[in-house]
Amino acid sequence: MAKKPNVALVTFPYSYAVPTGLADFISSILAPLCHKLVLITGQPLKVKGKNIQVTRMPCQFREGESLLLRISKVIIPQFSITVNLLRLRRKYEVIIFFCTAELFLLPMLISRLMRKRIIIIHTGTLSMSYRQLYHRGIKQLAPMGLRLIEKIAFSLANKICLESGGIIKLLNLQNHRRKISLAHHYFVSEQFKPEKDLARRANLVGYIGKFAFFKGTVNFAQAIPLVSARRRDVRFLMAGGSGSHYQRVEAE
Repeated sequence: MAKKPNVALVTFPYSYAVPTGLADFISSILAPLCHKLVLITGQPLKVKGKNIQVTRMPCQFREGESLLLRISKVIIPQFSITVNLLRLRRKYEVIIFFCTAELFLLPMLISRLMRKRIIIIHTGTLSMSYRQLYHRGIKQLAPMGLRLIEKIAFSLANKICLESGGIIKLLNLQNHRRKISLAHHYFVSEQFKPEKDLARRANLVGYIGKFAFFKGTVNFAQAIPLVSARRRDVRFLMAGGSGSHYQRVEAE
């Protein structure tokens, strides 16, 4: 672009599960590229930049809540996001939806009506996670509904940023190839470089992330003795700490 754009960034409206590196991505990468940056979020992000305006939405979302309550907490914040986008509409031309924010269909539709340029930075697929939790009976309608919302959101977007090309096939995004960009630098710093060839490394199988049921962390822990019984040369690492299943994983 001939000049730096004015950008609105919508992230997860809840105060938990803050993606590692998000504050650095906003402060070090995104803000310098913008003339003005409007940040709409529910996360306690410590961002730096004189051109950043932060609007907080203190929403609560806990693991173990009922499916109906989870659905309502996806729907209700959309109205708050939409009101803020309308109120601040003169301060941005481009809007970025980050961290499963593609579920917020109402703000996305309103942004399209306001002729704003929409970018989705895709970091995870909630419909796939919910498919692990709700795969029987009427509850399986929840991941099906989420998948439909995701498809509509990808259709509305002007640009879709993915971490790798493999996600194109995983999410069946072949029809959107012309507006897909591959980018991972908002999480993986270039300071991390291989120091030892793969052939010289030990057989270490690792997991880094939240210890939640739908991520399969309990299954991972239960598989360790099964593998160890057949392969004495394999070691395991689980790094995380948060999540409702931490104590169960630790017990396994």
